[in-house]
Amino acid sequence: MVGKTSSSRNLVVGALALALFTGFLWAGAIVAGLSDQIADGEGMYVDNCSSCHGKNLGGKSAPSLIGEGFFTSLSSRNIETAKELYNYLKATMPYHRPGALSDQQYLFITCFLLWQNGIDLGGEVSVGDLKGVQLP
Repeated sequence: MVGKTSSSRNLVVGALALALFTGFLWAGAIVAGLSDQIADGEGMYVDNCSSCHGKNLGGKSAPSLIGEGFFTSLSSRNIETAKELYNYLKATMPYHRPGALSDQQYLFITCFLLWQNGIDLGGEVSVGDLKGVQLP
């Protein structure tokens, strides 16, 4: 009987350890996924947006996309969620060819802009997830 109890306890402890380890791996994958989205978004921003908005998002021939001025600009356009920002970018940018990018490119650029402005997305996101992200 003692051997069976010890064996059962080891099985439970092993199962718990596996569950915790798997949970940590899963959480790491989400963070890594968001990091990839942000990194890809940065490259897409440089390729498609920086000629007007500047490499550091500070503005050039177009407004700054960072800091309080960015949020004031969004507010004046009634953009209150990340999904609304995504929709705005898709409908109006790049300036000379709106809608020219893929949905994924607009998503990644949106993630990059939000990250640069201190908005925590929590993990890898889809376009549908953006509607739950409120902007300041």
